[in-house]
Amino acid sequence: MLQYANKFAEGGLRTLVFAQRDISEEEYRRWIDEYYNDAQIASVGRREKLSEAAAMIERGLRVIGSTGIEDRMQDLVPHTIESLMKANIKVWVLTGDKGRTAVNIAQSCRLISPHNEVVRIPGENEEDKRMLQQRLLDGINVAQQGPTSLVIDGNALAHALEMGMSEEFTTLGSLCASVVCCRSTPIQKKQVTSIRL
Repeated sequence: MLQYANKFAEGGLRTLVFAQRDISEEEYRRWIDEYYNDAQIASVGRREKLSEAAAMIERGLRVIGSTGIEDRMQDLVPHTIESLMKANIKVWVLTGDKGRTAVNIAQSCRLISPHNEVVRIPGENEEDKRMLQQRLLDGINVAQQGPTSLVIDGNALAHALEMGMSEEFTTLGSLCASVVCCRSTPIQKKQVTSIRL
Protein backbone atom coordinates (compact mmCIF):
# COMPACT_ATOMS: atom_id res chain seq x y z
CA MET A 1 0.00 0.00 0.00
CA LEU A 2 2.74 2.47 0.91
CA GLN A 3 4.30 2.17 -2.54
CA TYR A 4 1.00 3.38 -4.00
CA ALA A 5 0.95 6.35 -1.63
CA ASN A 6 4.50 7.22 -2.74
CA LYS A 7 3.50 6.96 -6.41
CA PHE A 8 0.49 9.18 -5.76
CA ALA A 9 2.73 11.76 -4.06
CA GLU A 10 5.26 11.65 -6.91
CA GLY A 11 2.39 12.40 -9.28
CA GLY A 12 1.49 15.52 -7.29
CA LEU A 13 -1.60 13.99 -5.65
CA ARG A 14 -2.61 14.60 -2.05
CA THR A 15 -2.21 11.31 -0.24
CA LEU A 16 -3.82 9.74 2.78
CA VAL A 17 -2.95 6.32 4.20
CA PHE A 18 -5.47 4.43 6.33
CA ALA A 19 -4.35 2.01 9.04
CA GLN A 20 -5.97 0.35 12.03
CA ARG A 21 -5.55 -1.80 15.10
CA ASP A 22 -7.89 -2.85 17.84
CA ILE A 23 -7.25 -1.51 21.34
CA SER A 24 -9.10 -2.14 24.55
CA GLU A 25 -10.96 0.55 26.45
CA GLU A 26 -8.48 0.03 29.29
CA GLU A 27 -5.44 0.62 27.05
CA TYR A 28 -7.05 3.73 25.59
CA ARG A 29 -7.90 5.19 29.02
CA ARG A 30 -4.40 4.47 30.35
CA TRP A 31 -2.85 6.15 27.29
CA ILE A 32 -5.07 9.24 27.65
CA ASP A 33 -4.40 9.54 31.40
CA GLU A 34 -0.67 8.72 31.46
CA TYR A 35 0.60 10.20 28.21
CA TYR A 36 -1.74 12.27 26.06
CA ASN A 37 -3.20 14.63 28.65
CA ASP A 38 0.26 15.45 30.05
CA ALA A 39 1.61 16.09 26.55
CA GLN A 40 -1.32 18.39 25.72
CA ILE A 41 -0.60 20.72 28.63
CA ALA A 42 3.21 20.58 28.51
CA SER A 43 4.72 24.06 28.41
CA VAL A 44 8.16 22.82 27.29
CA GLY A 45 8.70 20.31 24.48
CA ARG A 46 4.97 19.97 23.81
CA ARG A 47 5.48 18.97 20.17
CA GLU A 48 7.93 16.20 21.04
CA LYS A 49 5.73 14.93 23.87
CA LEU A 50 2.69 14.81 21.61
CA SER A 51 4.72 12.90 19.00
CA GLU A 52 5.90 10.45 21.67
CA ALA A 53 2.34 9.99 22.94
CA ALA A 54 1.10 9.37 19.39
CA ALA A 55 3.88 6.84 18.77
CA MET A 56 2.80 4.89 21.87
CA ILE A 57 -0.74 4.38 20.59
CA GLU A 58 0.00 4.34 16.83
CA ARG A 59 1.99 1.11 16.79
CA GLY A 60 1.29 -2.29 15.35
CA LEU A 61 -0.99 -0.73 12.77
CA ARG A 62 -2.17 -2.65 9.74
CA VAL A 63 -2.34 -0.56 6.57
CA ILE A 64 -5.75 -1.03 4.98
CA GLY A 65 -5.71 1.48 2.15
CA SER A 66 -4.43 4.68 0.62
CA THR A 67 -5.87 7.43 -1.52
CA GLY A 68 -4.55 9.90 -4.03
CA ILE A 69 -6.68 12.96 -4.65
CA GLU A 70 -6.00 15.45 -7.41
CA ASP A 71 -6.14 19.00 -6.15
CA ARG A 72 -5.85 20.90 -9.40
CA MET A 73 -4.47 24.39 -9.33
CA GLN A 74 -6.28 27.17 -11.12
CA ASP A 75 -5.24 27.77 -14.72
CA LEU A 76 -3.33 31.04 -14.24
CA VAL A 77 -1.34 30.01 -11.15
CA PRO A 78 1.90 29.06 -13.00
CA HIS A 79 1.80 32.26 -15.08
CA THR A 80 1.07 34.41 -12.01
CA ILE A 81 3.91 32.88 -9.97
CA GLU A 82 6.30 33.24 -12.89
CA SER A 83 5.32 36.92 -13.23
CA LEU A 84 5.83 37.55 -9.51
CA MET A 85 9.27 35.96 -9.62
CA LYS A 86 10.26 37.96 -12.72
CA ALA A 87 9.35 41.08 -10.72
CA ASN A 88 11.84 39.95 -8.03
CA ILE A 89 9.06 39.12 -5.57
CA LYS A 90 10.04 36.22 -3.33
CA VAL A 91 7.41 33.49 -3.21
CA TRP A 92 7.22 31.19 -0.20
CA VAL A 93 4.83 28.25 0.05
CA LEU A 94 3.80 26.97 3.47
CA THR A 95 1.96 23.68 3.15
CA GLY A 96 1.06 20.63 5.18
CA ASP A 97 1.72 18.43 2.13
CA LYS A 98 4.36 15.70 2.12
CA GLY A 99 7.72 16.72 0.69
CA ARG A 100 7.33 14.90 -2.64
CA THR A 101 3.85 16.28 -3.22
CA ALA A 102 4.91 19.83 -2.30
CA VAL A 103 7.95 19.71 -4.61
CA ASN A 104 5.95 18.29 -7.53
CA ILE A 105 3.31 20.99 -7.16
CA ALA A 106 6.01 23.68 -6.82
CA GLN A 107 7.64 22.44 -10.02
CA SER A 108 4.33 22.26 -11.92
CA CYS A 109 3.46 25.85 -10.99
CA ARG A 110 6.99 27.02 -11.92
CA LEU A 111 7.91 27.96 -8.36
CA ILE A 112 10.91 25.64 -8.61
CA SER A 113 12.63 26.15 -11.93
CA PRO A 114 14.50 23.25 -13.59
CA HIS A 115 17.54 25.57 -13.61
CA ASN A 116 17.52 26.13 -9.85
CA GLU A 117 19.72 24.31 -7.40
CA VAL A 118 17.41 22.74 -4.79
CA VAL A 119 18.57 22.81 -1.16
CA ARG A 120 16.63 20.26 0.92
CA ILE A 121 16.68 20.40 4.68
CA PRO A 122 15.03 17.33 6.23
CA GLY A 123 14.16 17.02 9.90
CA GLU A 124 13.39 13.38 10.32
CA ASN A 125 15.67 12.34 13.19
CA GLU A 126 18.12 13.47 15.85
CA GLU A 127 21.02 13.44 13.38
CA ASP A 128 19.14 15.92 11.17
CA LYS A 129 18.52 18.05 14.26
CA ARG A 130 22.22 18.04 15.17
CA MET A 131 23.22 18.86 11.59
CA LEU A 132 20.60 21.57 11.13
CA GLN A 133 22.83 24.58 11.67
CA GLN A 134 25.46 23.20 9.29
CA ARG A 135 22.77 22.45 6.69
CA LEU A 136 21.48 26.01 6.98
CA LEU A 137 24.98 27.45 6.59
CA ASP A 138 25.74 25.13 3.65
CA GLY A 139 22.46 26.23 2.06
CA ILE A 140 23.46 29.87 2.43
CA ASN A 141 26.73 29.13 0.61
CA VAL A 142 24.89 27.34 -2.23
CA ALA A 143 22.26 30.11 -2.53
CA GLN A 144 24.96 32.76 -2.86
CA GLN A 145 26.36 30.96 -5.92
CA GLY A 146 23.24 31.01 -8.11
CA PRO A 147 19.47 30.52 -8.40
CA THR A 148 18.34 28.28 -5.56
CA SER A 149 15.08 26.91 -4.19
CA LEU A 150 14.81 25.88 -0.55
CA VAL A 151 12.69 22.90 0.54
CA ILE A 152 12.49 22.56 4.32
CA ASP A 153 10.58 19.92 6.25
CA GLY A 154 8.25 20.93 9.09
CA ASN A 155 10.38 19.10 11.67
CA ALA A 156 13.52 20.93 10.56
CA LEU A 157 11.60 24.19 10.55
CA ALA A 158 10.39 23.52 14.11
CA HIS A 159 13.95 22.77 15.24
CA ALA A 160 15.28 25.93 13.57
CA LEU A 161 12.67 28.10 15.25
CA GLU A 162 13.00 26.39 18.66
CA MET A 163 16.81 26.38 18.65
CA GLY A 164 17.14 30.09 17.95
CA MET A 165 18.24 29.64 14.33
CA SER A 166 15.48 31.72 12.77
CA GLU A 167 18.10 34.24 11.63
CA GLU A 168 20.00 31.61 9.65
CA PHE A 169 16.73 30.28 8.26
CA THR A 170 15.51 33.71 7.15
CA THR A 171 18.93 34.57 5.70
CA LEU A 172 18.86 31.40 3.63
CA GLY A 173 15.22 31.97 2.61
CA SER A 174 15.88 35.55 1.55
CA LEU A 175 18.79 34.44 -0.66
CA CYS A 176 16.67 31.80 -2.41
CA ALA A 177 14.50 32.35 -5.47
CA SER A 178 11.72 30.39 -3.78
CA VAL A 179 11.00 28.58 -0.51
CA VAL A 180 8.77 25.55 0.11
CA CYS A 181 8.03 24.67 3.74
CA CYS A 182 6.38 21.24 3.60
CA ARG A 183 4.72 19.30 6.40
CA SER A 184 4.11 22.66 8.12
CA THR A 185 1.69 22.96 11.01
CA PRO A 186 -0.71 25.91 11.36
CA ILE A 187 1.46 27.26 14.22
CA GLN A 188 4.59 27.09 12.03
CA LYS A 189 2.77 28.92 9.23
CA LYS A 190 1.94 31.68 11.70
CA GLN A 191 5.54 31.77 12.99
CA VAL A 192 7.05 31.99 9.51
CA THR A 193 4.66 34.70 8.34
CA SER A 194 5.50 36.67 11.48
CA ILE A 195 9.26 36.67 10.79
CA ARG A 196 10.57 40.04 9.64
CA LEU A 197 13.01 39.73 6.76
